[in-house]
Amino acid sequence: MEEAEDVNEIQIAEKAWQKSVESAKKIGFREGIDAGSDSVLQEGFDTGYAEAFKIAFALGVYKALATALPEEVKIPQEIQDILSMTRRGACVLCKTEPQIQSRKKSKEESESSEKSLEDVIKSQREHSVHTIQTLYEYFEPLFKKYELDVEDLPRPDRDL
Repeated sequence: MEEAEDVNEIQIAEKAWQKSVESAKKIGFREGIDAGSDSVLQEGFDTGYAEAFKIAFALGVYKALATALPEEVKIPQEIQDILSMTRRGACVLCKTEPQIQSRKKSKEESESSEKSLEDVIKSQREHSVHTIQTLYEYFEPLFKKYELDVEDLPRPDRDL
């Protein structure tokens, strides 16, 4: 009888041990996922911040130049629009957000038209390059006209 009790206790202990092991595995797995997610999020934030800083700096330079132009220089409407729309940066999502909100879509339409993260990043880079290139093309002749160093202007092929 004592032997049966010992076997029973061993089986109970074995089951308790297995539960503890499984619980530890699950907790470790969850902690690993959390740590990995935090690492990926931080890396993405750091990359986005660095890119956004470069673009914001270039926009700031062009905005400052626009305010420093002599009064006789009339800034074209396209350039004025770019400079006024970039209060929040050269954000392609900010630019298209009102269009997206104005169109109510069904869930199916929204899911089928959603862009991948890579597509959003690519669109943002293209938009930023186009914006800075447009500003550069406008300000470059003015710099030459007033005998200023064109190399001081932010350029997308060099500064972004």
